[in-house]
Formats: sequence, C-alpha cells, structure tokens
Amino acid sequence: MKSIEEILNDDVRLPSLPAIALRIMDAVKTDEVSLSELAKIVSSDPALAAGVLKISNSSFCSTHL
Repeated sequence: MKSIEEILNDDVRLPSLPAIALRIMDAVKTDEVSLSELAKIVSSDPALAAGVLKISNSSFCSTHL
C-alpha cells in the first residue's frame, strides 16, 4: 500500500473535460445565461440530455421538489 506522500507525489493525469462540459461552464460564468440557453447546450449532447431526462423523470426528483 502506498503512503500518503507517495500518492501525493505521483504524476496524476486527469482526462480532459468533454467539450459540452466546457460549454456549460462558460455559459454559467455569465450572469445573463438563461435556462433555455442551457437547455440548448445540453440538448446538443444526446448522452447528457438522456442523463438529465433520466434524473428529472426519476422518483428522486419528484419527491424532492
């Protein structure tokens, strides 16, 4: 098992964020972004849109809103 020092000294390489995530992050940095603009960005990525729909249609969201 590695010590904490060894873990902290390892060269950690994180994968690049998908382009869609960068677009969302850029959009929310501005105070003037609307929900419809965010919806357009999210809907341009089918996998992300499907994930958002799955969560929004789940019982978790319906009981916590």
